[in-house]
Amino acid sequence: MSDGSKLAIIVLVLGGAGAGAWWLWFRAPEPVVPAQVATAQPEPPQTPDAMPEPGIRHPLETGSARGKAEPPTLETADELAEKALKDLLGRKAVAAFLNITGFARGFVATVDSLDTPFGSPHLWPVKSMAGRFEVEPADAGSVIATKNFERYEPLLRTLLAMDTRKAVRLYVRFYPVLQQAYEELGYPGKYFNDRVVEVIDHLLAAPAPVGPLAVKRMVVGDRPSNIYEFEDLELEKATVGEKILFRVGPENAAKIKAKLTAVRAQIADGARLR
Repeated sequence: MSDGSKLAIIVLVLGGAGAGAWWLWFRAPEPVVPAQVATAQPEPPQTPDAMPEPGIRHPLETGSARGKAEPPTLETADELAEKALKDLLGRKAVAAFLNITGFARGFVATVDSLDTPFGSPHLWPVKSMAGRFEVEPADAGSVIATKNFERYEPLLRTLLAMDTRKAVRLYVRFYPVLQQAYEELGYPGKYFNDRVVEVIDHLLAAPAPVGPLAVKRMVVGDRPSNIYEFEDLELEKATVGEKILFRVGPENAAKIKAKLTAVRAQIADGARLR
């Protein structure tokens, strides 16, 4: 993500806001647990004042960067994204944290999942962190260990130090590819940047739980697994993105929200970035 577009928001919303969406399940490598099925809740009837505005809410001007380069396609996106991300984040960071193959589709799918209860970890373009999720004993069970936050520090430092303006320029340059991937995901005629802004707003509104967070092992069949879930039912019902912010700790969550606020300011006003 260098001198050029907004694909870095992928890393930011995925990785930055989520610091690796794989955290959703507190994963240590283990067999996949069958997905739970969310019960659809009926939506309240809309009044005229609550009806959504027609068309695109947050348009981007997405011509080739200063006319110097052809826009990428889904066929060429991986190679171009790898070079751009290395320019933006550094070679070591890209090698350590990112999965480049299918990056555009993975980014779009991950962003789309962040305000929902469930995600698809196999699509996430962020690698698992070293080490294992750790807990420590509490009065009546276990809480997330404070030293667990240290596992996320290298990725967070990289993302929070990222040049926001360069990242947004990169996103703009790659936007046609992201839009195509979004429509292929099942949203023909829908505008991906509107969805990105919607997800950022969801993350910015995420609550900030206070104190150590109690967790327990998830039971699969009649046996406890190595996957943890929150003891608090309200926290456990939170979305993918909210759970990520809970798990990185309140200080890190505040820093991530500040970065997302800066990104939103640049992608929601429709201004052309040069």
